[in-house]
Amino acid sequence: MAALADAGPRSPHPERSPYAQAWSHRGATFAVNRDAALELPVTGAPRLNPAAQIVLTMPVALTPERRGSCTALRLRYKPGTDKDYDPQRTVRVPVRADGRMREVTVGAFTGLRIDQEGTLRVEFECTSAATAEIGTMRLLEPLRSTYYRGRYLERLKRD
Repeated sequence: MAALADAGPRSPHPERSPYAQAWSHRGATFAVNRDAALELPVTGAPRLNPAAQIVLTMPVALTPERRGSCTALRLRYKPGTDKDYDPQRTVRVPVRADGRMREVTVGAFTGLRIDQEGTLRVEFECTSAATAEIGTMRLLEPLRSTYYRGRYLERLKRD
């Protein structure tokens, strides 16, 4: 329930159905300067495809220095075939910068359009230096259709 309480408007809820993990990246704690960015290669992810409704989840805690603030994360995605980041593949996510770890969940099919291997860029909108702690980032492929098809077939067997 805590994940539901911290979910932003129109956020997907992967905890409501089964999913397959398409990719993950172990997190870290690091210092970020004003308007810092982190680039992560999204590789070894054969489940990524244009038909999948991929969801990005990442636990994030931001602690700005005194008198500073961090208001949002800006997520960008660049497929391996592109040279630059397309402004159309950008999502801005408001965050609370109080040092508490919160799950950020973003539909990665629309907006970011993560449908092939490439580079995920996480930009921090902070007015001063801050400490960022990011947990394990995951790209998830919901398996609702597979799950409900299996339940339907099990019910047919019983009847």
